[in-house]
Amino acid sequence: MDNELESLAPANGANAIVSAAFAIDLDIPLGEPSLVMAFGLLGPQMAKAGFDPPQPQMIFNMAIGPVMNTANAMQQLGGYAFARKNTAGQLVREFAFRGNSISVVVHDYTRWGSIWPEVQSLFELCSPMIAGSGKAIKSIALQYIDKFTWRQPDAPFPTKKVLRSGSPQILPSALELDSPWHNQFGCQRVQPAESWASYRLENVNMSLAAEGGFNALTLFTIYRYFARNPGREAADFVTSVAPELFNQAHDDNKRLLREILSDKVCDLIKLNK
Repeated sequence: MDNELESLAPANGANAIVSAAFAIDLDIPLGEPSLVMAFGLLGPQMAKAGFDPPQPQMIFNMAIGPVMNTANAMQQLGGYAFARKNTAGQLVREFAFRGNSISVVVHDYTRWGSIWPEVQSLFELCSPMIAGSGKAIKSIALQYIDKFTWRQPDAPFPTKKVLRSGSPQILPSALELDSPWHNQFGCQRVQPAESWASYRLENVNMSLAAEGGFNALTLFTIYRYFARNPGREAADFVTSVAPELFNQAHDDNKRLLREILSDKVCDLIKLNK
């Protein structure tokens, strides 16, 4: 490693990924009876996959008016959240089946080729329930959180050595700041006519801030695809449509990071391999 960057610590050692989140969003939330039925089908399979017993997710409905009466607030089931820990007791996987979304969060990211098949298999468990509900899938999304910490207490973060000068996603003034800053970039990309999605929203948020006495750079990247013609989805949506879009988002995220991070940092996290 370049001696000038020997104090730079990617969040996950071999890579900088803190977490990767995958989501499928429905246009109309599933009702409580459908959620209870889904839990009856999912519960045993999630237990086999090593997940802890689920936590019910409750929501409250309250009439809003000139005078709010919390006594009349109605509580109802909003979904179920499952978690899996490693042998050290650290959270490594989250799976949530809520009324309007299904999501998987990976906290021990290694390689896409290892992670995506597991995520897809979890989504596949829900495919019959989605197809049988008559609800439409309105969007799917992939979000990454990456973090780099400068392991010199209270020392300025080497922004110019970590980020790429001239990157279209970064304001030039951010490279000159030693104090905390935030940079946001977003765009909308029209998808090909044959694609399930009509367009994709991309958002990149970068923040430099002190954490526990060290300066850290955090990058949030999200890609959300919106359905061209939302309608009742076929049972094979997760195996026929979703893989293409999630793989595309993953590949484009690697391309985006290469545009944001310097060559030396890309080499450090093996982004070019």
